[in-house]
Amino acid sequence: MTNHSEMMSDVQITELLSVDPKTKKIHLNDKRIVLMETDALGELRKDLISALGVDRAKGFLLRYGWNCGVNYARIFKSFMPANSDTDWLYAGSEIHAITGDVSVDIEKLHFDPDTKAYCAEGYWHDSYEAEQHLKHYGLQHDPVCFTLVGYAGGYVSEHLGRTVIFREIECVGKGDPHCHWIAKPAEDWGEAIQDELPYYEEENLAQELDRAYIRIERQNERFQKVLLVDEQLSSALLHRKGLPSIIRVLGKQLGCTVVIEDKDFHLFESYGPYKEHDFAHFLRNADEQMGMLLNRLIKQKRTIELSVPEAYGWPHQRLLSPIIVDHEIWGYLSLLKPSGAYSEIDIMSLERAATICAIQLLNERVSLETEQRIKGEFLDAILTGDGRIEHLSRQLNVLGYPLNQPHYVLVFQFAPLAASTYARANRDMDEIKRALSSVISRQFKQTESTPLISSKLDQIVALFPTRMKNMKYLTPQHMAQIIVETFFKQYQDVHLTVGISSTCEGIEDYRRGYEEAKKAIQLSDFHHSTSSVVSFSDLGFIPHIASGDNFDDMVQFSYHLLNKLIQYDTQNRSELIKTMHSYLECQGNVLKTSRMMNMSPGSIKYRLKRIEEISHIDLTASSAFFDARLALKILQYAGKIEL
Repeated sequence: MTNHSEMMSDVQITELLSVDPKTKKIHLNDKRIVLMETDALGELRKDLISALGVDRAKGFLLRYGWNCGVNYARIFKSFMPANSDTDWLYAGSEIHAITGDVSVDIEKLHFDPDTKAYCAEGYWHDSYEAEQHLKHYGLQHDPVCFTLVGYAGGYVSEHLGRTVIFREIECVGKGDPHCHWIAKPAEDWGEAIQDELPYYEEENLAQELDRAYIRIERQNERFQKVLLVDEQLSSALLHRKGLPSIIRVLGKQLGCTVVIEDKDFHLFESYGPYKEHDFAHFLRNADEQMGMLLNRLIKQKRTIELSVPEAYGWPHQRLLSPIIVDHEIWGYLSLLKPSGAYSEIDIMSLERAATICAIQLLNERVSLETEQRIKGEFLDAILTGDGRIEHLSRQLNVLGYPLNQPHYVLVFQFAPLAASTYARANRDMDEIKRALSSVISRQFKQTESTPLISSKLDQIVALFPTRMKNMKYLTPQHMAQIIVETFFKQYQDVHLTVGISSTCEGIEDYRRGYEEAKKAIQLSDFHHSTSSVVSFSDLGFIPHIASGDNFDDMVQFSYHLLNKLIQYDTQNRSELIKTMHSYLECQGNVLKTSRMMNMSPGSIKYRLKRIEEISHIDLTASSAFFDARLALKILQYAGKIEL
C-alpha cells in the first residue's frame, strides 16, 4: 500500500521531534511530550482494574485514549495542514510509530470529503496494551486494547467532526493471532454499538469511587461464596467421596446442572436435570467462530461458553472447563442451564472444581498404580521365593485383597507369529504387555474382581480368585478364552497361549500353580487341540510324568510299542487299536468291552488274540497292561492316534 506519510506536503512527522540539550525536555513541534515505560503503564492499568473493576477501568482508559486522540488531532491541525483529509486520517498511525504504542496496518479506508461518509478496517501489531494485560491477567474473554480504541476514535472523530467508533473484533489479549479492528460512524453501527456507548460518557470521579466501593463490597460477597464452594469441594476431595460428590457440591451451590465428560465428550457423570443430546455431533459441525472457541478450549486449555441449539436434542447454555491430568486433557467439566450468561462466580467455581476433579483423578491413578505395583511385587515374591512375602501379604490385606480364598494361576505367553510381517525386534514387547494387562483388567472389572498381575519378559502371570461376584458359573478356561479373543482383535500378529493351573488353596500353593501353568503351555505344542487355552487339570496324568524336555522320548517309546498295530489298522482298515483302548478302559473285562463296542464277547476275544500276535504284548501281564494303557494316552495326547 502507498505510504501516506510521504503525502504530507510540508514535513515528515518524525522531523518535528526535538530534545532540548539543556533541559532534556522532549517536544513535538512546540508541544512537550514524555516517554513512559510500558511496564509502568501496565502497573497503572492493573491498579485501575483492581480499584474500579474491568468495566469501569475500560471506560476510564477508553476516555483517556479518546482525549489523547483528540489532542493529537488538534496539535497537528494547528501547525501542519495537509493536502487532504485522507492524509490526516493516515497520519494518525504515524503518531503510533513515534510513541511505540502499536504498529498499524490499514487494510482499507473509505472517506467521502463531501458527505463525511467513513469506514475503515485494519490490524494492530505488537499492542503494548495487549502485552501488558496478558502479563498481569492472562487471556481474557473480550478485547483489551481500550486506550488504542479510544485514541483511534478520538483522532478520527476530531478530524471528521462526527463521532466515529472503533471496535476490536479480534485481539491478542483474548488469544487471537492479531488485533483486528473496524471503524464506522456511531450511527452506522446501529444496535451493535449500544452497549459500548456508555463507556464514552464522562463520569464524576467521586461517584465513580462510590460505585467502586459498592463493587468491591459485591466482589467480596462473591469472593466469600467462591470460598464456600472451594471449602466444600476441598472437603469432598479430602474425604475421598469421588467425582459424583464433587459435582453434586458444585451443582447445589450454583443451582446448575453439572456434567463430566471424557475427552471425546462422552458422558461420564452428571448431577441435576439432564437430557440426552448429541453434544459431540454439535461440536463436529462447528462454524469458524465456534472453531476458534474450541481451539481455546482444547489447544489453549481455557474455559469457554457455548450455546447449544435445540436441533441437537437439548437447547441450553454451557460453560466448559478442561480437566487437566499430567498436563493432558482427561475430560471436561461443564455447567448447563436453559439460558442466560454465566457470572464470574460461575467461572471461578467451575475452574476450581475442574482442578479438584483433576486432583481426584490423579489420586485415583496413583492409588491404582500403587496397588498394582504391590500386587505385582507380591506375585513376583511368591514365584521367586522372595522373603518379603509376609510383609507384602499384610499390605494386600490392608488393600482388601482376599488372599484366604482359592485362586488359579494363569500364565499368558505371547510371541509374534512366524508368518507375521513384524519381526520380534520391530514389535514393542512392553506395548504388548501393557495392552494385554489392560484387556485382563477390563475383563475382570466386569466381575468386580481384581486380578494380581505381574509381567515377566514374554509372559504375564495373573492370580485369579476362583469365585467371582458377578460371574459365579464362569470357568477360568472360558474367561481366558474371552481374553485371548479380545486381545487378538488388536494384535493379530501375536500368538497368545494361556496355561491354567489347578486350584491353589493358599499362598503356599501359588508357586506350584505357576509351575503347573508353565508346564501346560510347554506340553500344549504336543496336544492335538488347536485351542490357545490349556488347563493343567484337563491334561490328566501326562503333565505329572512328562516335561517339555522328555515328552518326545515318551512319544517315541509309545509309538515303538504300538507301531505294528497302528500299521496293521492302517493297511487293513481294522480297529485293533480301538479295541485295545476299550479293553484297557474296561479294566480287562471282556464282557464290558463287548457292550462298549456293541460286539459279541467272542469277537472281542478274537481281536485280543490278534493284538497279542501282531504286537507281542501280553495284556494279561500287569506291566504290559500298564505300558499299553500309558502308550495309548501319550499317543492320543500327542495327536498321533484318534480314539
